[in-house]
Amino acid sequence: MQTFLIATDFSAASRNATQYGLELARAFNARVILFTAYQQVPVTVTEPLILVATDMLGLAKQKLEGEARFFNSRGATPLEIMAKEGSTANAILEAAKEMHADLVLAGMKGDGKATRRFFGSTVTSLARKTTVPLMIIPEEGAYKAPGTIALANDISFHAGTHLLDFLRLLVQKFHSTLYIVRVVTKKENEVVEILNRPSNLSEMVSNLEPLYEYPLDKNITKALKDFISTHDVDLLAMVPHQESFPERWFLRSKTREMIFKTDIPLLILPGFPHRGEHQHSVVF
Repeated sequence: MQTFLIATDFSAASRNATQYGLELARAFNARVILFTAYQQVPVTVTEPLILVATDMLGLAKQKLEGEARFFNSRGATPLEIMAKEGSTANAILEAAKEMHADLVLAGMKGDGKATRRFFGSTVTSLARKTTVPLMIIPEEGAYKAPGTIALANDISFHAGTHLLDFLRLLVQKFHSTLYIVRVVTKKENEVVEILNRPSNLSEMVSNLEPLYEYPLDKNITKALKDFISTHDVDLLAMVPHQESFPERWFLRSKTREMIFKTDIPLLILPGFPHRGEHQHSVVF
């Protein structure tokens, strides 16, 4: 792990995510890039209409330099800065690809969650589109080394064995306890789940000595939140569903639910098909 890209809009939530990312980067001795997106906004200055483009790139870099000075003054890992024009989520992911980022971090604002749940947000757009691991940090989530990690297990038999590589790095670095959690809606389903555990999952978590848990609850999101609370989980990892286009409109994504309901960092591990395979839409 070498490069972290932290997305910021200079809000309190973003500053908290930056602090978290810097602490995590320190453990890996990683390079850290603080990134913001901008869009050019023409301004009318005279009549008849004459439009002048404001130097949004210059303003964005000025703000980034201010943030970098703030964190550098506190003895944090040195921050590089980068700004890119475009819609926020797309610009972030383009920058991550350009800089070969191993991890993207973004903050989740506490206020207005209900509104963004229905109308979308940068974070949910990132989660839907990302092809690199994405860590979402709640606004009130202070950094804590992830000593206990829970993976919400919804991994198919067809998932590539490298799907959990980033999770493996975290577990090994912090000597974390790893729970693999599969929520069952009926007690008798537990035996079925144990017997039908994907063989590729065992390969993905080999040598990590995971603990398999099967909480019983018809409400999967509630079950995960209860498990996090009772087991003092520091980080929740999830793999987004991959579904056909019509199912996007009818199925509720548990990953998207947890973005809005978790109080701990959420690590999203993209599970896109390999190049050349049929591409499905990801449901959030």
